Amino acid sequence: MSGLQGTAALLALIRLRMRGRLRRLRANLKRPKTLLLALLGLGFVALIVIAQAHNDHDPARDELIASFPRVPLLSFFLTAFMVTTVIGGVRQGVMAFTPAEVHFLLPGPIGSRALILAHLINASLKVVFSALLFAALLTPGNTPWARALLGYSMIFLVLVALGLVVDLAHAKLSSAARKRRAKWIGVGLLGVAALVAALRLWLLPHDALAALAPLGWPAWPFVQLILGDDPQQIALGAALAVGALLALLSCAFGMPADVREAARGTSEVVQRKLKQMGKGQWMRDRPDAGQQRRSALRMLPTLGGAGPHLWRQLITLSRTRRGLAMLLWMTSVILGTMLFTARDTLPVEAITAMGVLMPMFMGSMFLQCDFRGDYESLAWMRSLPCSPTALAAGQLIAGTLVIFALQLVFMVWALFNVDAAARPWVAGAVPMLPALVLLQLCVENGAYLLSPHAMPGSNGQPPGAGQLLRFYGLSLVKMLTLVAALVPPGLAGALVGYWSEQPALGLIVGGAVLWLETALAVGLVGRIYLRVDPSVDLTSD
Repeated sequence: MSGLQGTAALLALIRLRMRGRLRRLRANLKRPKTLLLALLGLGFVALIVIAQAHNDHDPARDELIASFPRVPLLSFFLTAFMVTTVIGGVRQGVMAFTPAEVHFLLPGPIGSRALILAHLINASLKVVFSALLFAALLTPGNTPWARALLGYSMIFLVLVALGLVVDLAHAKLSSAARKRRAKWIGVGLLGVAALVAALRLWLLPHDALAALAPLGWPAWPFVQLILGDDPQQIALGAALAVGALLALLSCAFGMPADVREAARGTSEVVQRKLKQMGKGQWMRDRPDAGQQRRSALRMLPTLGGAGPHLWRQLITLSRTRRGLAMLLWMTSVILGTMLFTARDTLPVEAITAMGVLMPMFMGSMFLQCDFRGDYESLAWMRSLPCSPTALAAGQLIAGTLVIFALQLVFMVWALFNVDAAARPWVAGAVPMLPALVLLQLCVENGAYLLSPHAMPGSNGQPPGAGQLLRFYGLSLVKMLTLVAALVPPGLAGALVGYWSEQPALGLIVGGAVLWLETALAVGLVGRIYLRVDPSVDLTSD
């Protein structure tokens, strides 16, 4: 069946599922910890919205915002979303249903177009919430919030339709063939982008931003909806966005594709990835991906028990390269774009701070070779003759070394670009970076061990609004914890530098206090690890 047979039953199923989600949300909010985290997440988003809505106009800030290349940056960002949607649609597909829906919908008398309609309705519900978050978090203070919400809603709807068309166009290919094609498409798009950028830089050698502008042209209609000032360009952008959406939807409904098999295969892949995410292994390769790769890394010294665990985590990093590749790619793209577009508007110190902080926070996301990836092995780890502090150090140092290596590359760049008077301070800050990264990983792992819940909900369902709010609440708690932990080193360094009138001495004292505090944090994570119940099901909510 290729028509809309069974649409009424599908709509009834969607209504029942929404009621079930609301019941689960009410049940989860009865838990004090979940309720507190959800309130913190909601307050965090509301605080940003209120701050943007009631932002006093500062002439200096307004001038900086006006000179900041917001339109090119948002264009690159949204274009990257489109590229990843195309590659993801080719690689694994986007038309995925939950296991219950697979068993109910696919064998039943449901038409292919009705299945497409069900996918679009499910995706549209997520689009609304995603657009609200993006409009709240990524809308400048002088931009109408309603228009930004419309722009983000249109871009996400177009991405849903684009991913669906790409998925259906490759439905007949095997999984291996789809992965090969996705790889070649990614290489081709990257080559085209590099060629366009090179030609534009050759034609416009003194204007890097204008040279890179064509790379963001696919997102031009949506950027005009969000940030545009000219009414004619806003109207043209809206017309192009609506036209693109209607064209993609008509193409999706008119395709003679095997929708059932496409949905079945994609659903299996997505459910497997959701289960990996629930176990803290969302950036791990397949279990058999590294069996044929032997590591040449020799066993490290015992170091009180930390050496073997550090060696094991380094081996894991060498065999699971997906997270490391994603970290290098995202860091290079974001920081490279920042250097090209904002180096004339932001001081070198601000760009250096971004180059130091971005690998730290993104590294903790992509490199989960610590307690988050070994949660199912806690019972085995407790049986080892190793102190909890040494074990925690071995678990956390591997990720620290990788992130610090990225930061060190950027600090070397900063040494050649800052003023001569600031170079000793940049060099003096380098020994503090490993302690800062290790402290941040301690906060991440401590929060994970105390609240070992994954983003997916029960039965492998995608995250809902309540889970996302809890995620934002937990992120706020971790951020405040890290900021509070940095107060004693900063205060100690400032007081010593002020009373001794030797700022260098204050920097040394602040660094020593930071290292001492980081060592205490590692020991605290070890104590938390001893108290965790490893029988907790991470995929339960």
